[in-house]
Amino acid sequence: MRRNWGRTALCALSALVLVPTPVAQAEPVATATKESSSVTPAERDELLGKGWQASGDRLWTTTGDSDGLRLLVAEAKTGYAWRTAATLSQPGVETDRWIGNACVTGSGQRAVVVYAPRTFTNSEELATRGGFTAVVDLNSGAVTKLPIRTSLAYFNPGCGTAETVALTQEGDIDLGRTGVTVLDAASGKLGKRTELATQVTSATPVDGGFVVADAIGVLRVGSDGAKRRIVQETGGVPRELRADADGGVVYIDRDGANDRVQRIAAAATTAQKPSTLATAPSGQVALARGVRGKVFITGTPSKVESLPGAVSRLDVPAHAEVSTTGEAAVTDVKTALPSLFERKKASDPIRIESKSLRSGKKLGFVVDPAAALTPRWDETVDPNRVCSVPRNDPHLQVYQPKPKQVEWAANMAISGHLDISRPRNWNNNGLDAYRPQDTSMFPRVGLTGGGQVPAQVLLGVLGQESNLWQADRRKLPGEFGNPLIGNYYGTAIYNADPADDWIIRWDKADCGYGVTQMTDGMRLPGKPKPDKPNDEPMTFHRQRAIGTDYAANVAAGLRLLEIKWNEMQASGMRINNNNPARIENWFFAVWAYNSGLHPRGEAGANGAWGVGWLNNPANPRYPSIRQRFGKDPKDYAKPQQWPYPEKVLGFAANPPSGYEAPGVEVPFFRAAWWGGANPTANRDASVPPLNQFCTTSNDCRWGQQIKPTAPEVADEPAGPCAHTNAAGQTDLKCWVHESSSWRLDCDKDCGHEFIRYDWDVPEYRAEPANGTSYPPRCTNVGLEDDAGIADDVTTATKPVSNPSCPIKANMAGASFSLDFGGKNGNDASGRIDLHQTGGGYGAHFWYGHTRSDNAEGRALAINATWKFGRIDGLATVKAHIPDHLANAVVDYYVDTAAGPKKVTIDQGAGTGFNRWVTLGTFHFFNEPTVRLGTIREGADGTKKVAFDAVAIEPFRGLHLAGSRIPVQIAQNNNNFCMVLKDNNPNNGAVVEARPCSTWGRDYWTLFKVGETPPNGNEPTVAVQIMDNVTEKCLEPVSRGLPGSGVHETTCDKNNKAQWWLVHRFDRTEPLGFEVLMNYESSLSMRLSVPSNPPGSAAVPVTLWKRAPGEEPTAPTFYWSFL
Repeated sequence: MRRNWGRTALCALSALVLVPTPVAQAEPVATATKESSSVTPAERDELLGKGWQASGDRLWTTTGDSDGLRLLVAEAKTGYAWRTAATLSQPGVETDRWIGNACVTGSGQRAVVVYAPRTFTNSEELATRGGFTAVVDLNSGAVTKLPIRTSLAYFNPGCGTAETVALTQEGDIDLGRTGVTVLDAASGKLGKRTELATQVTSATPVDGGFVVADAIGVLRVGSDGAKRRIVQETGGVPRELRADADGGVVYIDRDGANDRVQRIAAAATTAQKPSTLATAPSGQVALARGVRGKVFITGTPSKVESLPGAVSRLDVPAHAEVSTTGEAAVTDVKTALPSLFERKKASDPIRIESKSLRSGKKLGFVVDPAAALTPRWDETVDPNRVCSVPRNDPHLQVYQPKPKQVEWAANMAISGHLDISRPRNWNNNGLDAYRPQDTSMFPRVGLTGGGQVPAQVLLGVLGQESNLWQADRRKLPGEFGNPLIGNYYGTAIYNADPADDWIIRWDKADCGYGVTQMTDGMRLPGKPKPDKPNDEPMTFHRQRAIGTDYAANVAAGLRLLEIKWNEMQASGMRINNNNPARIENWFFAVWAYNSGLHPRGEAGANGAWGVGWLNNPANPRYPSIRQRFGKDPKDYAKPQQWPYPEKVLGFAANPPSGYEAPGVEVPFFRAAWWGGANPTANRDASVPPLNQFCTTSNDCRWGQQIKPTAPEVADEPAGPCAHTNAAGQTDLKCWVHESSSWRLDCDKDCGHEFIRYDWDVPEYRAEPANGTSYPPRCTNVGLEDDAGIADDVTTATKPVSNPSCPIKANMAGASFSLDFGGKNGNDASGRIDLHQTGGGYGAHFWYGHTRSDNAEGRALAINATWKFGRIDGLATVKAHIPDHLANAVVDYYVDTAAGPKKVTIDQGAGTGFNRWVTLGTFHFFNEPTVRLGTIREGADGTKKVAFDAVAIEPFRGLHLAGSRIPVQIAQNNNNFCMVLKDNNPNNGAVVEARPCSTWGRDYWTLFKVGETPPNGNEPTVAVQIMDNVTEKCLEPVSRGLPGSGVHETTCDKNNKAQWWLVHRFDRTEPLGFEVLMNYESSLSMRLSVPSNPPGSAAVPVTLWKRAPGEEPTAPTFYWSFL
C-alpha cells in the first residue's frame, strides 16, 4: 500500500509542475497600473491601505523558464514593485523549463528553494531526491548553494518558525527509508541527517527537532533521533504541517468527504486528540506560512472555530501564496506558455494576480523577470533603516536649490506666503499636489504677542544647520542626489576612535533632514530613538516633503522656530526688549531650537530647568578670547569654537559665500543690518558678554574653576558651573531660565532683517529659476546605433533630473548589481560610501571612493558588476565616465572568452565633460561581464570612482583601400562563419565555424601581401588573415598535411604558410565566392556542414586538396567575405 501511495504522489507531482492550475475568477482583476510591475504612488493609499510605507510585508512567488527558476519578490513599502531576487539553475544543465518549490524562513529575510529541470519529474530517483537546493537572501539576492539534493515533492522544503528548514530526501520505494536534514538557513549549515524507515511527508522544524506526517498520523523526531507519536489515527495522511509561534503544529487531514484543519501541541509527550480549527469540503482549504510563526488558513472553509493567536483565516483562494505578514497574497501567476518545440523565454512577460488584504482590493501586475535586476534600484535602499526618507533610491532624488532659492523660500515663509503649488509627483517625490504652508503641511504657528521671525534669523539657522544644502553636500545647485541626512547610519563619528566610524548603529541614527536638519518626527513609525521613545513620527506626506523639497523644509523649520519662541514666552524667558523684529532677541529661541528646553521638574535635574549648558557662552569649551562669529571669514572653518546661538547670529550678520554653479560664488543670502549711531559697533555688540547667562539663578559662579564630577560629564573642562545632582556631584546642569538683557535700546541698536524677495512686489513672488550644474548626458553620441547598454539603473527607472532624457534602453538580458563590503546581515558598511547623482549617462550614476586593501577599504568596499546577454564574437566595450565626481584611477575587469582582462582607466583624465571611454575589443563566447570595485592599492579614500553605464558594440575594423579589409568569412552555401574555437585565442587557437552572428562582423582583417602569376581560374592574390583582437594570423596546424586544421600564430608577412590565395582583394560580390588556398601547401580551407545542424553546432575548418578549377561540385570549399 505504501509503495502505491508513493507512485501516485510522483505522478501527481509530474502533473502539478507541467500544467498550470486554472483559477476561477468571479470578476476581472483590475491591473494596478497598465503594464506596470508595481502599484503607482498615486494609487497606493487606496489599493494597499494607509500606512503601507511602514509595512514590512513581502509578496513572493516563483516562475520558471529555460534560464532558471526565478524567485520574484515585492515589498509593500515599494508599492509591491516586483523584482527577481535570484535566478536558479545549474551550469551545463539544459532544459526547456526549470521548476521547483520554495518556502520563506521565519525572519522573512531568506527563502530556501529546491529546483530542477522539468524532466527530473520523469525519473523516480531524481524527483524524490535529485532537486538542487539553495538559500536565497531576499534583500541582497545572494545565493548559497547547498551540498545536498532533495525531493521535488510539494511539501519540500519545510520552513519552521525561525531560520531552520527541514529538507527531505525520499527513498522509501527503492531504498526503504526517508531522510530528513535540518538546515540553519542563516549560516547555510546542514545538520545531521535523520533516517526514518517509512515514507514521511511535510517535515517541519519545531523546538528540539522536527515533525513529519506518515500513514498513521504525526510523528515528532527529536534532535537526538528519539521518536514520539503525537497524533495517531488521523483521517488519511496528514498534509501541510505548519509550526506556529505558540508551540503548536497545524495540519490538514480528512474526515470523510471533508478536510479538517487540526492543531496539536508540538511538545506533546504522548498521542493527543487534536483541536479542530476549521472544516471544508475536500480540496477547498489549505495552510500557508508567515513570518515569526504565523499560520494562515486559506480557501473557503464551511466552518471556522475560535482560532489561537498565531493562526488566522484569510479570504483568498486555497492555492494562494500568502505574503510574509499576511497583508497580501498572490492568487495566480500566468506566463506565456511555449509551444511543444519552443522554449519559454525570459523575455516573456509574467502576469501576477494578487489581492491586498488590507484594502480588500484586487491587484494585477505585469513583470519582465529578465529586466527586474537584483539588486534593482530600491535594493540599494537600506532595508533596516530607521530614517523615513531613504538614501540611494534612484526613483527618489532630491533637488539641490540655489542659495537665492532658499533665501526666497525663507522670505516668503516668514510672512506666510510660501504658497507655491507643487504639482502631483513633483520631482518624482510620490506626493499629491501640495503647498508648503498648507494646513496639511507646515502652516505658520504665529508668534505669541504678534510679529514674525526675522528673515536673517531663519536664514542663519539654515546656514548653521546645513550651509543651505537640501541634497547631500556633494551636490551643486541644479543637481539631484540623496537627501542631506544627519548621521543616517548612526556611526560613531563623534568619538576619538576612527576604527568604529564605519559600524552601522541604527539606534544612534540622527535623521535630521535638509536645510533645517529637521529631526523630530523624521524616523519611521515604530522605530523611535531609544532616548526619545515618545517622538511621534510625522505623517508620510510631511516626512517625504521635508526630505525632498527645500521649500517645505524651510516651512517646517520656520514652524519649529516659532514654536521655540512661544515656549520661551510661556516660560517667561525674554531677551532685551523682547521685540521679535530684532535679531538679538532670538538668542533664547535659537538656543532652544538646537538643544531644546528642559522643563521644570525634569527627572534627575535636581531643580534645574531651562536651556542647557552646552550653548551657554560661559561654557569653557569655547575660547574666551573669541571674537564675534563670522567677522573673519576663516571663522566658518572652525565653528566648534562658538556656541550655536552665536553662530546663527554670525550667519545673519556676515553670511558666507556659496556656489550657485561650478566656479560661480555668490553670497548665501543678504545680511541683516544694524543702525544707531555706530552701526559697526552695534553689529559687533550683537552677541552677549561671556558671563551674560552665568548668575546665581542658574548656579553659575563666574570666574571660578569648578571641575565636573558627575560620571557622565567628568571629561568636560573645569568652569563656572556649580550645580550639583542629588549625590552632590557637579553635573553641568546650570540651565538658564531667567530673562536677560545686554542691549539698552534694542529698537534702535539691535539688528534688522533685510527682505530681498518682498511679497508686496509681484515680480519677486515667483520661485527663482532652477540651477543647471552638471546637466546629465541625454544623448547617445559616442555609441554606434547597434550598441547594447547595461546602465546602472533599470530602464523602468525614469530619470528625475531630466524625465525626458532620451537614451538607449538596457540591452535584453543586461543587468547591473552592487555588492558591499563589511557585511553584517543587511547592514553592510559599504553602503555608507555609496552615493547617487542625477547626472552622467541617462541622468543617474553611483559613486564611492577608492581605498587600499586594508581593514577600512574592505569594510567600505563597493563592487559593481555589469552583465550582458550571451555573445559569440568580437565586441568593443565602453564605459561612460561622468563629468564630475569621478577622478580616481581604477581597474575595470572584463570577463572574456580568454579569461578576465584588466583595463586601467584614469576616470579623472577628462574631468569636465561626460564621455565614453573604450576599454578595448575582446573575444566573447559567454555572457560578457564587466567588474569595477573601490579597492586599489595606494588609494586613501579621497578619490571618487563612478559607476555609470557600460556599453558593448559589435567590432568595426579599419578599412584601407588596397591594403586591408575587415571581413566576416562565411561559408558560401550556409550560414556558418569562420571563428576561433570558443573564441578563445589560448589553447592552440584553432579555427572552426559556427552559425554567423552580428558579433562576428569584422572578426578578421585581410592584409594584401602580394600576387602570383595567373594560373587559369586559380586565385592569385596573396593575403594574410588576421584576428582583429589578438592581431595574430592564420596558418595550417601541420604544413602540407591534408585534413590538418588551421590556427593562429604571430603574424609574419615573410612566412608563406600564412599566405592565402584569393581571386580578388575585396568583399565578395553578390552570388560570388572565394577559395582560401594556402600558398605554401596548395591546400584549401574546407567546411563540411551536416544537413540540419543544431543551432549551436561547431564544425572544424580543415585543409584539403581541391582539383584545379573545381567549382560547382565542391561548395564546401567556397567562402564569402562579408
